[in-house]
Amino acid sequence: MRLNIFGLGSGAKDAAAAEVDASQTAPEAPMPEVASKSPKGARKGGVKTASQSKPRASSRRAQFPPEPTESLKKRVKWLVEHIEEFKQRLEPTMDAGNTEEFVSLMNNFLAFISAYSDTVAYDTYELGPAYPESLKFFHKACLELAWRMEEKAFVEIAEAELQPGQPLKEVVSQCIAGSYSRMEELSDLVDFSQTRSIVVLGCGKVPASLFYLQDQTRVPAIVGIDNVQEAVDCSNALVSKLNLDRVRIVKADATTFDYSFFDAIYFGPFASPRADVLKQIRSTARSNATIILREPHFTGSLAFERVLPYMQPSFDLIKAGDSKKYLGRFMLRHYVLKMR
Repeated sequence: MRLNIFGLGSGAKDAAAAEVDASQTAPEAPMPEVASKSPKGARKGGVKTASQSKPRASSRRAQFPPEPTESLKKRVKWLVEHIEEFKQRLEPTMDAGNTEEFVSLMNNFLAFISAYSDTVAYDTYELGPAYPESLKFFHKACLELAWRMEEKAFVEIAEAELQPGQPLKEVVSQCIAGSYSRMEELSDLVDFSQTRSIVVLGCGKVPASLFYLQDQTRVPAIVGIDNVQEAVDCSNALVSKLNLDRVRIVKADATTFDYSFFDAIYFGPFASPRADVLKQIRSTARSNATIILREPHFTGSLAFERVLPYMQPSFDLIKAGDSKKYLGRFMLRHYVLKMR
C-alpha cells in the first residue's frame, strides 16, 4: 500500500506523523538547565561548573511550556527563548576541548526536543524567521556530537576482546548501541531476501548500520561511504577486526556517487546536503531500487534538513517506521521509498 503524505509541511502537518505522533504522549518539556548565571525560570540540578551561581526560584509556569490554552504568540515566544538559550550555552563548547561539558549540554538539548509536544507552536516556529539559523547551528552541533561519541566508541571496540561468534550488537559500545537497535525495525519494513547489494550513506567512524546489516541480513555486498578519510580508515579498521567479510567502506561524496550498482540505498541523516544527495539518487539509482530514508520527525527538524515533503513527484512512499519506538535521540524516523 502506498502512503500519500507528500507535499505536506513540517511537524504536525506531516500526515503520517500526525497519525502516530510520538509527541502526543511525551511529557512536558522542561526548560534547559543552566550553568553560571541562571536566567529567570531556571530549574535546579543542572550541569554545574565552578562559576555556577545558585539558581533563582521560579514558578512552574516559567519552567515548563505554556498550556495549549495560552495564546499561540506566548507559546512560540517561550519556545524561541529556550532554543536560543541552548544555542548560547552550546556555542562556546563546540570548539572547546571539554567534550564532557559539550556532550552533557547536547544531551539536555536532545532531551528537550524529544519531550516537547506543542505541535502547533513548533510548526509556527519552523515557518518563522528564526528557524533557518537554528537548523544550521544545531545540525552542526549534532554532527559534532556524533563525531565525539564515535571517537570514544571506536577506541572501546578497537580495544575489546572478542569472543568467537559474538553477536555484533553485543560488541557495539554502549554509547552508540542505540544506532544499532534503531535499525532493527528494518526487518518489518524491507524484505532483504532478494537484495544483492546495499549502500549506506554517511557511515561514520563506527558504522553501526553496517554491523546490523552484516548481523541480521544475508545481503552479499554491503558498502558504506563517507567523505571524511578518517571515518573511512576507522571503519575499515573495525571491519577488519570484526571480520565483516561482506562489508567494505569507501571514501566518496554522496552528492556525486553513482548509485546504479545497488539494489537498496540507505539514506541516513548525516549525508548532506540532503537535497543534493536526493537529486543524485534520483539521477543515478536503478528504477526498481529500494530507498530507505532516515528523516527528521517533528522537532528532529531542528537538527536535520527535511527532504521527504519535496520528493514528489519522483518517489512513492511505501512504508513508514514506528514513530513511537525507533525515533532515537535525534528524533528520526524510517521511510521506505520507490522511484516512480
